[in-house]
Amino acid sequence: MKQSLLNLRMCGVFIFLFFSQLGFSQMNFSPAYIVPLNGDTLRGEIDFRNWKSSPDEITFREYETAPERRFTPLDIKRFSVAGQIFISGVVESEISPTTVESAGEGAKLKIQIDTTFLQILAEGKYALCYYKNSDRKEQFYILKDGKFELLIYKRFTFRDSKNELRTTENKKYLGQLTVFMKDCPSMSEDLKDLPYLSEQLEKAFIKYLDCINDKIIYQYSENNAAKEYKASTRVFGLDAGILGGASYSTYDFTAVSSLSSLKMDPSLNPTGGIFLDLTFPTLRRRWQLHNDLIYTSYNFKGGNNAYISSTNYTINDVELGYSFLKYNIMLRYRFPVGNMFLYANAGISRAMAFENKNLLNQDVMYSGSETFKQTKIISNSNPAPKGLVTGLGSSFKNYYIELRYESSGMKAFAPSLEGKSSSYYITAGYKFFTFPKK
Repeated sequence: MKQSLLNLRMCGVFIFLFFSQLGFSQMNFSPAYIVPLNGDTLRGEIDFRNWKSSPDEITFREYETAPERRFTPLDIKRFSVAGQIFISGVVESEISPTTVESAGEGAKLKIQIDTTFLQILAEGKYALCYYKNSDRKEQFYILKDGKFELLIYKRFTFRDSKNELRTTENKKYLGQLTVFMKDCPSMSEDLKDLPYLSEQLEKAFIKYLDCINDKIIYQYSENNAAKEYKASTRVFGLDAGILGGASYSTYDFTAVSSLSSLKMDPSLNPTGGIFLDLTFPTLRRRWQLHNDLIYTSYNFKGGNNAYISSTNYTINDVELGYSFLKYNIMLRYRFPVGNMFLYANAGISRAMAFENKNLLNQDVMYSGSETFKQTKIISNSNPAPKGLVTGLGSSFKNYYIELRYESSGMKAFAPSLEGKSSSYYITAGYKFFTFPKK
């Protein structure tokens, strides 16, 4: 018994470590939407990587087990994830190096054309957009009439007449903004020495939209975006459904007694019930607390013979049947494979037992005198066994299938008949309730 439990625990630890390792390579999907070229918004999830440079490709799926699709700026108009909005664009990007070796190039710009997703910082009739290229160089754009205008800024080094290195800036963006905001003369004061920084440019742009009485559709806030992202990933999930299947049970006596050599036939019985899964919002929503309440039963039949001679023998026939209302609670780890999930779970079970059959029929021949006895093989009629449970399964959309193993000690039956019950379950389930709705 102890060895079996040890093996079961070691198996559980192995499963835990194996699937935890797999979890580190999983993606970080967050609630999102995309706007395809036809303009119809499609909601789902995007693999959000908190990009260090602006993305030129995203991975999208409509729900957890849906096929993953990759989109480039040529495939969609825009997308939103983690409180941020990105828009597709073909833009000019300034890529001049800023190292000492590049001294001498001066204010001259080095422009390349990039096809990318730009982050929208503020949007009304016009939009202020942000782009960080593959060299981590930050640049800002005005989106007007469907065209992106690069706000030109370049910090560069040069050598003066004494051949000493000097640093200065090309601030053409200030003149560009002055022309762009010419219909709001009061902005001239705000544009003086306006730094080429995200927060300051966004504030000036919002003030300009207010000045021309334009409706602000969207304004990026780092704090609000962080809160929205955290909120979207900190919502507990709840799934409920039904399950049904079959159990295959065996029983072995382990304690030494006059009846410990009884051989019991396996028992095959139906099982079914309800389940409730709580999905934890952290750790990429891979962990669940699985609960189920099921009806199950077994009916063991068996016996043995103790034969000495034709005038001295004992024939034992046993029938032992119980029905159970069983509660299982398990920690489950799941990971996606294609458009489905595989999962492993382990935990404990507790049962309320109802006695059906508990008979020991003995045919005893002693010195030629035969007697028949019928007694209870278990004097304790409330076994309520505790058990350890492990299982492997898969889910696809609202459907589940699982193979489960349970080991229960039977000390509560009778001290002289201590034993072990092993049960294998195969069940199918259907989820009829999900929160939050996908």
